[in-house]
Amino acid sequence: GDPCLVETSGGNVSADHVVVASHYRFLYRSMMFPRVHPSRSYAMVGPVSGTVPEGMYLSTEPAWSVRPVRVGDETLVLTGGAGHTVGQHYDTEARYEELERWSREKLGMTEVRYRWSTQDGTSVDTLPYIGRLTPVSRRAYTATAFRKWGMTNGTLAGMILADLITETPNEWASLYDPHRATLKASAPKFAKENVKVAGHWLRDRLSHPQSGVPGDLAPGEAAVVGTAPGQVAAYRDDAGELHKVSAVCTHLGCIVSWNNAETTWDCPCHGSRFDVDGKVIQGPAVKDLEPKD
Repeated sequence: GDPCLVETSGGNVSADHVVVASHYRFLYRSMMFPRVHPSRSYAMVGPVSGTVPEGMYLSTEPAWSVRPVRVGDETLVLTGGAGHTVGQHYDTEARYEELERWSREKLGMTEVRYRWSTQDGTSVDTLPYIGRLTPVSRRAYTATAFRKWGMTNGTLAGMILADLITETPNEWASLYDPHRATLKASAPKFAKENVKVAGHWLRDRLSHPQSGVPGDLAPGEAAVVGTAPGQVAAYRDDAGELHKVSAVCTHLGCIVSWNNAETTWDCPCHGSRFDVDGKVIQGPAVKDLEPKD
C-alpha cells in the first residue's frame, strides 16, 4: 500500500518503505524458503594454556574458526564449528563434545566457560539475498541468507538497501538481487535441498510407527511416537513432568526431531524450532505446535 502497513500482534505500523530483515522469511509471497537452507553451528569460549592467537582464523574443510575474546581483564579464545543441517537427527550434544575436543587438542583450551549454538540460512548460490521483497515490490525490501557472515553482510545489506530506497545507483545491487537468475550456480543445490525436504516429508508418513508411549520416558528423555498425522513429540523434564505436543511442524508439515543439547524440537525441512511446550523459537513457522493430551 501507500504507505505500507505492517500488522503485528502489538499494533500496526505505517511507513513509506519497509525492510523485512527477519532471520528467515515468513512471508510466503517472497517464495524464499525453498531457496534458503538453514544450518546450525556451535561455539565455545575458554582459557588456553599456551599463547592466545592474535586475530581471527578460519579453516575451510572442515570449517573451524578461532579468535581472541576479552572477558573482563582476561583474554580467552572463542572457537566455532561442527556445523550441520538443522534437525537432521544429529546428536547435538556430541557436536559440542567434538568442538571441545578439537579446542583442547589444537589450542590447549583448559575449560569451557561458555558455549552456545547459532543458526543461519544459505542461499542456493551461496550469496545473500538483498533487495526488493518481490520482483514487483516498490516499497518492500528484504535481506537474508547471510551464511553466518552477519557482520559483513549486514553492513553490505544496509548500504545496498539505503541506495535502493533513495534511488541511488549501487554497483552491487544486481549481484545480490533476491530475484537474480543464476541457474548454473543454484539449480543443483536447489534440487538437492528440496529433494531432501520432500524425502523427509514422505518418509515421515510412510515409515513404520515409532514404538513406545510417552509415559515410558525417563527424566531427560524425548521421543516422537505414533503414526502420521497424529505423531506426538514427548519430553519428560528432570522434574518428571511430561510435555506432549504435536510432532507436525506448523510450517509445511514435516516431523520435528529432538535437539538433546538445547532441549528443543527442530524441523529438518526448513529449520523451524520449538520449545518443549511447542512455542515457536525460530521460523519460518509462525504458529506453535499443538498441545497433546
